[in-house]
Amino acid sequence: MNYIFETYPEHLIGLDVSTDNPAVKFYLRCGLKIREIYLSSPDNIEFALFETPIDKKGKKLDLKTE
Repeated sequence: MNYIFETYPEHLIGLDVSTDNPAVKFYLRCGLKIREIYLSSPDNIEFALFETPIDKKGKKLDLKTE
């Protein structure tokens, strides 16, 4: 994740992760925020939509990475 943050500092990140996946905690620690939780269809699997936090003007906020 550090490579992505350092190589593409101006680009926003968005990804969908199944909420039962242990990676959810990892992405939260990386600074990504959950924008939405939804059920996929037709399987009804719960997913979290992660996104890079942005300010009111749409500019990417700095992320604190570990």
